[in-house]
Amino acid sequence: MNRSTNVRRMNAASCSLLASGLFGALASPAAAQSSGLLVPDWSNDRIMLFDKTTGDLINADFITEAATGTTMSSPKEALQVGDEIWVSDQTEDRIIRFSLDGTRFLGDALNRTVHLIDNVRGFEVFGGRIYVACDTGAFANSVAVFTLAGDLVTSVSAGTSPFDIVAFGGELLVSDGDTDDITRHDANMANLGFFVQSPESSAIAWPQQMTVASDNQIVVANFSIPDGVYVYSSTGSQLEFYDTGAQGGLRGAYRLPDGRYLFTNGAGVFRLDPAAGSIVNIIPNVNSQYINELNATGCDADFNNDGQVDFFDFLDFAAAFGAEDPSADWNSDGQVDFFDYLDFAADFGACE
Repeated sequence: MNRSTNVRRMNAASCSLLASGLFGALASPAAAQSSGLLVPDWSNDRIMLFDKTTGDLINADFITEAATGTTMSSPKEALQVGDEIWVSDQTEDRIIRFSLDGTRFLGDALNRTVHLIDNVRGFEVFGGRIYVACDTGAFANSVAVFTLAGDLVTSVSAGTSPFDIVAFGGELLVSDGDTDDITRHDANMANLGFFVQSPESSAIAWPQQMTVASDNQIVVANFSIPDGVYVYSSTGSQLEFYDTGAQGGLRGAYRLPDGRYLFTNGAGVFRLDPAAGSIVNIIPNVNSQYINELNATGCDADFNNDGQVDFFDFLDFAAAFGAEDPSADWNSDGQVDFFDYLDFAADFGACE
């Protein structure tokens, strides 16, 4: 019996168990719970924490060098990976691991001495692999791919200056600061074509961070003129452009639940309200970088990214699991199997 048949049979068995009531306790809707938004502060070598709903500052010193006993010189991106927070540092040439509460240094996931990564920018953890955008060194102008254990899988040129990598729809999107493109790749970094192709003379110029909004639209922080927040459909069609005026040089961008946006640049963290046409500087005089969610409460089962955890998430996960979609690799061990189903069910239950 092949593995695909095994997955389909396990999926059918799970649905039968669900119908019989074993998963009945999971069927009631549960509110999404999140601890906030992680934003690195390049100028003060720390990770700040913002409210996921309002965008207000919660803790400017959520992760600091002094509290954790390690060094950060230019933190670029902070991501939750399981029950840890990983931070890419562009001049330290490391991906640093911290405890979920931000108080403890847990070691390096990757570093230049062992793994040869250099001038690290954005990164992504997907399907049991770590994807790292590097500008110089052994992996210059490439995305280097490692296992979670730190073994090199491959390195692939992704344009001439990759800045960010985000998993989306079972693929990986890579933004390029030189070609001004966003390209699509499979899990082995084979090029699948353009998500956004932008001539130098128009549209985006130097896209940095990309985030996936709750409706599967892609929000892009654009660094150069016309700098601002770009919004694309799930197929790469431009839907919106919000000119941030004097607040240019964007690094990160994220849509809040009420339709407002947080964006970052070298002067602070800002909240953009398209309806009111206003921009508010939430915290000035910080060189802020990429924006990512922190789900520290154990409720991390919003599979369809609609802002709430309910039974539709369970159904959508079951469909992805049955199709062996990489998005169903819930425990990030590189394969889709019944352990992913059990782990997702546990996370779903923790949201009640």
